[in-house]
Amino acid sequence: MQKIAACIVCLMAFVAATYAQAFESVPAPAESNLIGTINGKLKIRMKLTKQGEHLTGTYAYDTQKKNIVVRGLVNEQGYFELTEYGAKDYPTGYFVGAFTRDNVVVGFWGKDESSLSAKLPVRLVEDAKATVGVNNKFEVISANVKSDHGGAQILLIDDAVIAFYYENVGANAHTCTLTVDRSETGVQWKTEGQTTTLNFTKEYINIDENTAKVVIQKRGVTYTITFDGYVSYFCGARAMLPSKVTLRKGSKGWIGQE
Repeated sequence: MQKIAACIVCLMAFVAATYAQAFESVPAPAESNLIGTINGKLKIRMKLTKQGEHLTGTYAYDTQKKNIVVRGLVNEQGYFELTEYGAKDYPTGYFVGAFTRDNVVVGFWGKDESSLSAKLPVRLVEDAKATVGVNNKFEVISANVKSDHGGAQILLIDDAVIAFYYENVGANAHTCTLTVDRSETGVQWKTEGQTTTLNFTKEYINIDENTAKVVIQKRGVTYTITFDGYVSYFCGARAMLPSKVTLRKGSKGWIGQE
């Protein structure tokens, strides 16, 4: 998806927990009655209904008891994206994640999809299976890319890439935001070892000649993100994406550079 957004100060967040095993996504059930937490502290209840690729429902914080409407998409593998809506049907938040085995739903919540907003871990279980005790490792890698006047963010669960965000400021202060998550049917994900490849379909970017691609490769505490030529023109000539970005973990957090 393509979005134009105002550039703000990048915020880094990292949340981790020990985990017993890597998650495996499963198709979403027709009905879900879930309980769990956001950020391990905020208790919520969520009810979801699946109709085809559409996922709708409500969730409520235990302390407020007020239902918040959510609507979004889920793919055949069980990866989903939900937008929450407040007064006058205005978007107020965003969930991305997956249905997994053992009746567990894992993901992240944020105020928006940009690479500059904080993302909080979400873990939910079926109400009837509330004693399930599998833990997961949640990680949010965020870094300013000063040379590009932008920022990059990678969301991982059990070391698997769930979503990727990148934004930069091009000529004349035009901002380009690229957001990609596993729920999107227009993107094919392939993970081999420490490398994740995101293939964009032709229809996804309206380019007939080829399929665009982003490759995320991990080496130790360094991530290298490579954009092919077609993705470089994703936002047009005035706000082009770079060909490559490197994220390195330093003593004070993640550092990004072209």
